[in-house]
Amino acid sequence: MKRSLVITKLESVLSTRIKEIYEARLKQPLNSIGYHLFNKTLVIVIEGSVTQVEQFLNENERQQLAQKVRDEIDNLVNSQIKKTIEEIMDVSVIDFLSDTTIDSNYSAAIAIFELKTSPSPDNG
Repeated sequence: MKRSLVITKLESVLSTRIKEIYEARLKQPLNSIGYHLFNKTLVIVIEGSVTQVEQFLNENERQQLAQKVRDEIDNLVNSQIKKTIEEIMDVSVIDFLSDTTIDSNYSAAIAIFELKTSPSPDNG
C-alpha cells in the first residue's frame, strides 16, 4: 500500500513538471500523461504533445519539415524531462529513448536509470 502512495505522488509531481515544460516553453497544453515503472525503467506516454504548427505543416504536405521541427522540439524538451526525472526521483538516468508520432499526437519516452550511490560514512 505504501509503495502505491509513493508512486502516485511521484506521478503527480512528474506530471506537474512535464506539463509546465510543455505549457511554459511551447504554449502546448497536454491531454494526458501516463507512467509505468519497472525496476529501473520509467516509461512515459504523453498525449497532446504535438504543436499546432507541426500539425499544420503535416496536414499541408510538409511532413519532412514538420518532422524536423518535432526533432528539435524533442531534443530540447527531452533534456528537460530527463533532468526532471533525475531531480524528482533522485536517480541518474543512464539512457533516455523517445519518439513522437505527429499523426497520432503522442510522445513516448523510456528512461533507464540507476540509483545514485551515496557516499559511505567512512569515506566522508
